[in-house]
Amino acid sequence: MTNKESAMKKVQAYSFALVEATHYLNGHPTDKRALKYYNDMKAAYKAAVEEYEKNFGPLTLDSKHITENNTW
Repeated sequence: MTNKESAMKKVQAYSFALVEATHYLNGHPTDKRALKYYNDMKAAYKAAVEEYEKNFGPLTLDSKHITENNTW
């Protein structure tokens, strides 16, 4: 697996964790451990996206890493 693929898998894993945590919190909105898990995964997701974009380019149109030199 390349570094780019590994970085993307990390982004995808944290994204999945966020979706699942959101689903759980919809049914258990007062679960403090679940809320902490969600916040931890959100921070990890943001860090993984930042790392990916720094090394391999933007993932979304609102990325701060978009330049005129990006090849889409």
